[in-house]
Amino acid sequence: MAHDTKERAKERAHDMKERTKDTAGSMADKTKEYTHDTKKATKEGARKVAETAQAIADEAKQAMQDAVGAAKETTKKIKETVVGSADDKKSVDDYIEDHTGKRKEDTREKTMDEDVVEQRRRARGN
Repeated sequence: MAHDTKERAKERAHDMKERTKDTAGSMADKTKEYTHDTKKATKEGARKVAETAQAIADEAKQAMQDAVGAAKETTKKIKETVVGSADDKKSVDDYIEDHTGKRKEDTREKTMDEDVVEQRRRARGN
């Protein structure tokens, strides 16, 4: 009877050892599977973050280009309003003369002014 008990204990210990090995192997396999799934999900998440960042950058770039285009168009409209359109073929000076009544400088008047100044200098000196 002692021999039978000893044999049964041995068999039971062996069975327990095998079940422990099987359980450990199964746990190792599941751990590897979970690790693989986690790695795959992490890569997918990183890819999605990169795509989102790129999309945001593209949208920001487009918004900036739109803003610059609008500013250029507004500047062009203001310039055309103030100066006149390029089709008029007028210079800024022509525009000012046409709308303010300024005349082109008369060199004769300037010469006379300079002559008057020169005569006054001579008169003071005598």
